[in-house]
Amino acid sequence: MITAGTIRTDGKRWDGRQWRTMGVNHQMDSRGMVYYTGKYRSLKFYLKNWGKMGRLVMNAVKPKDIKILTTALYDQHDEGEVYIISNPAWKGWYKIGKAVLAEDRLNNYQTSSPLRDYVLCYSRYFKNRHVAERIAHNNINKVSDDRTSEWFKVDEQVAKGIIEEIVDEANT
Repeated sequence: MITAGTIRTDGKRWDGRQWRTMGVNHQMDSRGMVYYTGKYRSLKFYLKNWGKMGRLVMNAVKPKDIKILTTALYDQHDEGEVYIISNPAWKGWYKIGKAVLAEDRLNNYQTSSPLRDYVLCYSRYFKNRHVAERIAHNNINKVSDDRTSEWFKVDEQVAKGIIEEIVDEANT
């Protein structure tokens, strides 16, 4: 029987379950799941339970894997902004969305337009951007003429007013 803490000649240490490279205890797979305390867990669970980014090793580093990790880290933050973005090509249509930083989201949109003509009309900080966006979508949907996903055919000032109205409700 091997006792926990035994170190092999190749430098790997027995942790009681398996041989591990010292100092690098937690493997992350291409799905963004971390092998931690004997089973695969979400990155969110891992980080909330004292896991450290410096102890993660990705099994196969590919661009797709890096995107998964980035998305998982991004989703760790509840606080952020609810924003309104428009494009003059679609007059009267406004994208109501959420982001950690609305300016970053705007920059992402600009890459899809050769004219770089998306405009950040408005943004508001919330403690929980996910809840705020859901409430904003529900309320704006009631007054919009049409909707396609997160794009609403609505007056810009009405949309701004609705987002301002939900500040107290969304931040509780």
